[in-house]
Amino acid sequence: MASTHSVSLRFVLLVAVVLVGLGVCAHAVTVYGNGPERAIELVREIVPTYLPFLEPFTIEVVQWNSQGGYFLRSSPKLTTVTRQPLDRVYQVFVNPIVFNDTSAPPHGPSLTACRSILTHELTHCSDYANMTVLQLAEFVVPYELNYTFLVEYEHYTDRRVLDLRSASLDAGLSDYRTWIYGQLADDPEQLAKKKVEYMTPDQIHRYVIAHPPTRP
Repeated sequence: MASTHSVSLRFVLLVAVVLVGLGVCAHAVTVYGNGPERAIELVREIVPTYLPFLEPFTIEVVQWNSQGGYFLRSSPKLTTVTRQPLDRVYQVFVNPIVFNDTSAPPHGPSLTACRSILTHELTHCSDYANMTVLQLAEFVVPYELNYTFLVEYEHYTDRRVLDLRSASLDAGLSDYRTWIYGQLADDPEQLAKKKVEYMTPDQIHRYVIAHPPTRP
């Protein structure tokens, strides 16, 4: 006959399994903001699928009517930057053009491309979430003042997206770069910068050949 203690333990474990299955015990990333609803939905999808480290954190998706060829960016929210990493808000700024799925131009890229570029930005957020305020300061100075550092970091971030070994993310990142090149077709200076600062479709293709995806 089993002891009362062992029966109680098995009951507690059973309840825990059921609660986890129902999502009661699971962390869910907090996402809010005035950015495109589709971007908010994608962040909620991307974090548990590809970047579960971010699940305990708070992400704000902010509408950003940007100029000059930059359509997304990310950073810790300035008013929260001195807090402990888990208590900060991490912002992803999104130009609504990227998520324009209406019939009116300019048209945004594919959903797959949107998912991939948001994964790139959320990878930045995961870096910021691993930094103290002093480390953030030590990062932002060379990022803003040392162009070689910026290029190396952005290429490194692209490779980390590709290292998630998802065929969908691989294709989407390449599609996004193709889309943005089209947006900058009349601005050769910005177009040239983009091809330096981030991996090109050809570079992505060669990297994926050497590091093939292991999941859809």
